Amino acid sequence: FFSEAGHAFEHQPSRGLDELLGAKQGMASFGPDMWHRLELSSDGGRLAGGVYRQSYLPTHAKPFAYYDDGLVAGVENAFGAGKVRAIGTMAGYGYKLNPKPEYLRFFAAALPFAGMSPLIRADYNTGLIARLWADAENTFLWCLNERSYPQHVILRPDGAALRFTGAEALRGGDPDIKNGLLHFELPGRDAAIYKLK
Repeated sequence: FFSEAGHAFEHQPSRGLDELLGAKQGMASFGPDMWHRLELSSDGGRLAGGVYRQSYLPTHAKPFAYYDDGLVAGVENAFGAGKVRAIGTMAGYGYKLNPKPEYLRFFAAALPFAGMSPLIRADYNTGLIARLWADAENTFLWCLNERSYPQHVILRPDGAALRFTGAEALRGGDPDIKNGLLHFELPGRDAAIYKLK
């Protein structure tokens, strides 16, 4: 939106992004204090936004999200061998201010849109963040419980992409693997770290 000198480009989206996105800007309004309760609808359901509100005028893009007044909030487009999605607000900021579980569907839809699936999922828990780190020799799992209460965590790995038969606890309780699912207890506002084997 802005140049290296901090000036807004007259043409938006700038620097060829209008061709990539297949859309031009309809309008833009910056205001963290004004847009802290922004909601919109997407093809994955409702979600929150924040900080700014930008709408699009599709030229050859497909709209996938709308503000409640009917203006296009998000577009997707095929370009070359790839595809792109853009949304005219900060959905992560909106979720941080108002973490409704239904808003997570928007973020979960990003990987299928890219033709991918998550390596590990917490289908049965809320308020968890699970992350993997791997190099050529080791794979580590970090799991954070953002809730104030303890949880019995059940993680579902992608069996085709992530294979392991055991897990060594580096922090947290001993894990149990049942039917391809990783089970362990995690106290409130705490973390567990496992080395997968």
